[in-house]
Amino acid sequence: NGSAYYLMGLNPGGSPEKQKKESIEVSVHDWEARIGNDKPWSEYVDGIWTKDEDPGKAGKTQHQKNIQYLCRSILQCDINSVFSANAIFRRGNPENFGHEFLSRSRAIHMRLLRAVQPKVILCLGNDSKSSFALIRKWLQETAEVNKPVEVCGLKGGKRVLIRWFDSNSSMRILCRDKPLRVVGLPHPSYHWYERLADIKEKVSGLTTGL
Repeated sequence: NGSAYYLMGLNPGGSPEKQKKESIEVSVHDWEARIGNDKPWSEYVDGIWTKDEDPGKAGKTQHQKNIQYLCRSILQCDINSVFSANAIFRRGNPENFGHEFLSRSRAIHMRLLRAVQPKVILCLGNDSKSSFALIRKWLQETAEVNKPVEVCGLKGGKRVLIRWFDSNSSMRILCRDKPLRVVGLPHPSYHWYERLADIKEKVSGLTTGL
């Protein structure tokens, strides 16, 4: 516990039919099998997210390399010290999941947030179907999202957005003495962070000194 950051994706990718055996239970057993091993483990570094199970492919997808860059060069922290979890612990289209299932997911995250006590939740994506929108709903936040911070792409003048808000409601829900900051990053599967001008400066400005 005590991580400054809480990294939140939306839900696991892939097919719920083809990847039935890749469950949270299996991941927990894998983690338990590594207890006592001095080598740290991060799914963003050591996980193989390609169809090819060659160990040389570990940590090589765009998504993983972006998170490595985020931790190393923007947050300037050890990736193994950052707590991370998907908002929804289930593959498939979240729009097909019922209210009861989403309520259970919310309850789990409220317990995790109380345990971890992060200063910032970093959401991977920030549109209406992202973990950013979902955690805002779960925190019952009514304050306006702050003006988006524009990030200029280095090629073609393309612009992507960072969205954020300080959750006053989190103080009541999570028993905190300070608002929890929630930052919605550009989705790491769609944008290369190293190629976005000013992303380091702007994300650092939103995540430090809290």
